[in-house]
Amino acid sequence: MKTIVTNYLDRMNISYKIKMHTKPVFTSEDAAKERGVKLSQIVKTMILKNKKNEMVVAVLPGNKRLDIKKLKKISGYKNLQLMDKESIEKEMGLTVGAVAPIGDI
Repeated sequence: MKTIVTNYLDRMNISYKIKMHTKPVFTSEDAAKERGVKLSQIVKTMILKNKKNEMVVAVLPGNKRLDIKKLKKISGYKNLQLMDKESIEKEMGLTVGAVAPIGDI
């Protein structure tokens, strides 16, 4: 199964192993269990948007919680809110739970 991520890894000659899920997962905890790894070994990608439609992508370990207040401070963006599932799917064409931690590479 080729994706943006696997294509990039191939171009960079980086070895990797694909671990397919046997069932859909919707939380970091479920993803870690399904992959047979510790929660801290996976990352979650969270997309936030402000009132001006400016987006910020946060990538953090599966065992950490996003501190939106801190993100606002370090990013300089005000009024950031997590995008909801419907907006991510409609506006970006992405599936929540399968958002790659790297973008247009």
